[in-house]
Amino acid sequence: MDVLYENIARLRREQGLRQADLAQKVGYSANTMIAHIEQGTVDLPYSKIQGFAKALNVTVPQLIGYESDEFTTKMATLSEEGKQFLRQCLDFALFTYGTESKDSEEK
Repeated sequence: MDVLYENIARLRREQGLRQADLAQKVGYSANTMIAHIEQGTVDLPYSKIQGFAKALNVTVPQLIGYESDEFTTKMATLSEEGKQFLRQCLDFALFTYGTESKDSEEK
């Protein structure tokens, strides 16, 4: 999931946004939260990932590193129920496997 945090930092810089600008767009009151997110020390729920994607003008798959047209095309063909199920699966995966720190704690 490091790709997510790297992409947030890269896209923010490419778009000329300060951490404070992005924090405001996503609904955080302090830019220090963006610093922690970019360092990968904060787990993000799917709703926040959606907020970052919207603020950075990319899709969620692009933000989390699934840029392939195949993934996006397949996602578009799902019913709303199927999309919701996939979001729940992603939430579970992010919660369970979201950061290396969690993985290293379990070892």
